[in-house]
Amino acid sequence: MLTAINAVFWCPEPDRVSSNIQRAFAERVSTGKAAATTTGVTATSTLACHTFPSNKPGQPAPRATGMYQDASVHVVCAAHLTNRKPLEKQLGLPAGSDPAVLIAALYARDGIAGLDQLAGAFALVLHDLATDTVIARRDPFGVCPLFWAWGAGGQLAFASLPEVLIDAGVIKAKRNLDGVVDLIASSSAAKPRTLITGLYRVPANSQMTFSASDAGRVPAAKTCWRPSPAPDAPKDFDGWSRELRRLMDRAVATRIPTTGDLAASVSSGLDSTSVTMLAEAHLSDDQHIFASTYAASEEAEQTYSGLLDETEVAQQVVAGSNRISWRRHRLKPKIDHKPAELGVIAWQFDEGVPEYETAIAAAQSGADVLLTGWGGDNAASYKGLGTHAALLKKGNLRQLRLLADARKLRGRKRLKFYARAAADTLMPQGTRLRELFSGPKRETMNYNHRMYTGFKPQYRANSDLLEFRTSDTQTNRLS
Repeated sequence: MLTAINAVFWCPEPDRVSSNIQRAFAERVSTGKAAATTTGVTATSTLACHTFPSNKPGQPAPRATGMYQDASVHVVCAAHLTNRKPLEKQLGLPAGSDPAVLIAALYARDGIAGLDQLAGAFALVLHDLATDTVIARRDPFGVCPLFWAWGAGGQLAFASLPEVLIDAGVIKAKRNLDGVVDLIASSSAAKPRTLITGLYRVPANSQMTFSASDAGRVPAAKTCWRPSPAPDAPKDFDGWSRELRRLMDRAVATRIPTTGDLAASVSSGLDSTSVTMLAEAHLSDDQHIFASTYAASEEAEQTYSGLLDETEVAQQVVAGSNRISWRRHRLKPKIDHKPAELGVIAWQFDEGVPEYETAIAAAQSGADVLLTGWGGDNAASYKGLGTHAALLKKGNLRQLRLLADARKLRGRKRLKFYARAAADTLMPQGTRLRELFSGPKRETMNYNHRMYTGFKPQYRANSDLLEFRTSDTQTNRLS
């Protein structure tokens, strides 16, 4: 399910503009089913939260959520709060309270400081009626997107998808060259300015405060959260193991929604199995994990026994749980070299791509979040170098040559391959120099773009999906 924010302030016809935004949402998401909407209205403002259902057979209709209003404050939010239960207890709220109710209670008690207590994935817009100010805030990881624009006559509009503000006529679609320069210079989307003139984002881990007298201005983005000082380093291996387990458990917990099912990609790697089992420990009573593993075709297995087939380990991982269901995807790769000759297997798929198939299956299962371990163990093994750069640095030229020959069979240029290996050795992924040279064409952005466009037509028909990978801590930074 997709939860979307729609808010309009200081507008003579707020209901009309909000209805246009809602219509644009429906056309963009296009699940074919009506969204559950909850709305708050004043003479000059309309706040709405739309929950679009998935097309999974038998899925219950979405519940209207994410909106609260009283005489002093209006709140609209898209939120998966990981500390909801302790906050409910602290505030004396009933279990399972709407996150908007919880946010309003925190603000009523502690003001801005109350919002600092939120943990998890969230985007919120809060209208303080006493001061007539609007507060917009996003979570530290920037998981939930939030965009805004000043419209004609000083109206202010917010939406979870940037396209809908253009579709609704709040602003015009005009390229912003300054936004292009920002993206190229910083290789990230950490600033409010976007690629469209007049369209802005609330940056991740930031709060922006608006007032009617500041119409047309871009308020400062205030950082909301800073990492706590690093604790004393563990003294021994057991200490490091406990600390790693604690940090992994916390990282997984912050990415699990409080409601709705999850999906996971399970392989024989330590990272994906750890993520899946840690996630299971944080499930609520009505949540479930749909796990999947991809394997080579039976024809390939007859020649190369066990090649790419991680199902035996995956089955062992999920066997002891009644909260995890599991399926296997059969794919047909072309094998360019025997594993014994190459050391590093080079292959390509005749049909289907593992990442696409896993994501499509996750969306079809009705999951809102996909947890994967793709590349996490490789990142640790190769220290960000990549396979070919790691082979070059080790001086293993024979395997490097075989890998280059395998790429040539698929139409890749050998000289470009060696140049890439050398560049990756000098500039490992994640270094500032690598980011500077990569610019907006960095691997993270390109991979995410291919993932999104590759299965978009198929998964959009089922549900929206957030994906978290252990190999990429910047997955959502373009949001």
